[in-house]
Amino acid sequence: MIPHKPGDETQWDWLKLFDPPEFWEWGETAHLLVGSLAHSGKWRAALEPSQNQPNLVASLDRVIHGLGGCTRTWRFDRMATVCDPGSGRVAASFAGVAKHYGISVAICPPRRGNRKGVVEKVNHTAAQRL
Repeated sequence: MIPHKPGDETQWDWLKLFDPPEFWEWGETAHLLVGSLAHSGKWRAALEPSQNQPNLVASLDRVIHGLGGCTRTWRFDRMATVCDPGSGRVAASFAGVAKHYGISVAICPPRRGNRKGVVEKVNHTAAQRL
């Protein structure tokens, strides 16, 4: 694990949940956005019917309020709602979100899963509980 100072970084990832309850009317998959503080491992999550950008932003807002506020940096893998997956360049539509929250965006290099090790561990734990 990479050491982090308090307030430095929140790591974000989606967890797919298969076969949600039919009464949710979300189809075959629900999506859980997990945000984890890199320093402490404290995490919160928000449930959405899809991973589109409006749902991402709504979930980001709920999770950061649950965590008690924003860190300086948000780390993502190469999700298309945040960046161009090929280049890793932050999408213009997401740059506005980053500006609104006053954070910088860090995109994981390709095939470097250890850069989001805290949230990956949380996803494993959440998947076991759900």
